Amino acid sequence: MGRTYRLDAGEREQLERDGYVVRKGVYDAAELAELSSACEQVVARLTAAPRRTKLAVGSYVFEIQRRLGTVVKWEPDNPEVIQGVEPLVHLSRRLRALAMDRRVVDPAVDLVGAEKLSLYTEKLNLKRARSGGPIVLHQDFPY
Repeated sequence: MGRTYRLDAGEREQLERDGYVVRKGVYDAAELAELSSACEQVVARLTAAPRRTKLAVGSYVFEIQRRLGTVVKWEPDNPEVIQGVEPLVHLSRRLRALAMDRRVVDPAVDLVGAEKLSLYTEKLNLKRARSGGPIVLHQDFPY
């Protein structure tokens, strides 16, 4: 069966008391570098893809990439910088593995209260240093 990453009694207590739990050291430096690289590969692929019509909705600029099966959110003030991607794990074997990793799934089982989970969607948000605008206070009405 292997190691479990379910919430322990102390984490359950913290969750009940504070509304959140922080786990440190779940991924090592090499794994984090690998995940970062996988994200950057997806971003590079989407940036290089043929452009489609971009649609401004509220404070966002979206581009539907039907061929790649995703929606790209671009920086409103810099249409060459990606701000977000949803969904994306189908574009990367490594990111798909992360979505199914027990370090993610086990605590989610406890948070949701169901033993069997399905991945509904996933999203990559990007906030580049010295690039891109502010994240505007918003509701998720464009979605």
